[in-house]
Amino acid sequence: GTIYSMAISLSVAGIIMSLYISYVRNNLPSFCELGSEFSCDEVLSSRYSSFFSINTEYYGAAWFAVSLVLSVFSLVERKARTILLGWSILGLLGVVYLVYLEVFLINSICILCTVAHILGILTFSASFIGLKYSK
Repeated sequence: GTIYSMAISLSVAGIIMSLYISYVRNNLPSFCELGSEFSCDEVLSSRYSSFFSINTEYYGAAWFAVSLVLSVFSLVERKARTILLGWSILGLLGVVYLVYLEVFLINSICILCTVAHILGILTFSASFIGLKYSK
């Protein structure tokens, strides 16, 4: 159960981070701008920062919200653990795609986005470990 409690905490942190990105999107903190290589503004003002006119951080918040629900159910329902792993793999693919966009097309890294990406990777890791080692 501990690993799924961790997944719950990671999901809550991911929701908070995603919503924080939305909140500061137009007034970024100074630590987000460390030259052109590390610029949240470069990333968040790029044409890749929204999909179907919805800012990408809202997709992140929604992904973490579903992860939260699945993590809670994983505490008591074995089938939810498998679903959480599948959902986490989708999230991991999303992270890979977003990092690809940042590194190769936008040529800048968003520090806030990286925190959200790490939370997604850790959620995947927790779901993988939880399913692999659960009885």
